[in-house]
Amino acid sequence: MIEPPFQAESHRYQTLQAADWIAGLVGRLGALWADPDAYSENSLFRYYFEQRLNRISTRSGIRT
Repeated sequence: MIEPPFQAESHRYQTLQAADWIAGLVGRLGALWADPDAYSENSLFRYYFEQRLNRISTRSGIRT
C-alpha cells in the first residue's frame, strides 16, 4: 500500500497506532537485514523482536 485512502490521526485510533508501530518495527528490521553495517543501531530491534516477528510471519518476507 503506497498511501491509505484516508488520513487519520493515529493518536486517536488504536488500530492505526498499532499499524504505525508494526510498520516502524518491520522497516527497521528490514533495513538491518538489507545492510547490517549501515544500520547497526537497529540491532536492538533484532535482539528483542526478530524471533517473534519471524514466528508469526510465515507467509511474508522482505526482498533484499
